[in-house]
Amino acid sequence: MTTHERIEHHVLGLKDTSEMMVDLALSSVIYYNEELAEEVRLLEDHADELQKRVQRDAVDGAVQNLLNPDQALALVQLSEAAETIADAGREIADVVLRDVEPHPVLAQSVEDSDVVIARVEVAADAPLEGRALGEERVQSETGMHVFAIRREDRWIPGPEASDIVEDGDVLLASGPEKGRGKLQALCRGDAAED
Repeated sequence: MTTHERIEHHVLGLKDTSEMMVDLALSSVIYYNEELAEEVRLLEDHADELQKRVQRDAVDGAVQNLLNPDQALALVQLSEAAETIADAGREIADVVLRDVEPHPVLAQSVEDSDVVIARVEVAADAPLEGRALGEERVQSETGMHVFAIRREDRWIPGPEASDIVEDGDVLLASGPEKGRGKLQALCRGDAAED
């Protein structure tokens, strides 16, 4: 991977991570979901590491004369801004982690909503394990949109239909309540509850 490709990869990763943290954090508050709030907390370390990588890339690029000082400074400032957004996501999720009661308006909006957020871990030998999201037609079969996959300490935001799902992956998805059980069945096999 060239220095330019590495810089682009790390900058996009940091952007995607900070966006995902805010989305998950807001969902955790709206649905008062501690599992989603915990995912935001786990993402914080990932965002911190990506920020360091972007800043190292900026310095490396300047040293190698691939970036001028203004470009390197812009990357450092961009990484700091993205980290500020990530920190805001963590602070939002902290409301749930500290067990602060949601406002009645939020509780009512969840009751009125037909969308749920699901967090499902993929079991060994489940129908989805070892297969691409598109191959199993996850979204069309379940109605659930998988918006992120956590694989150990690595995140795949906005996974593609061609992304292969592995044993132990955690899928984060949104969609209708009736789709949650179908997604669980794909991820857990016989252990799923309908």
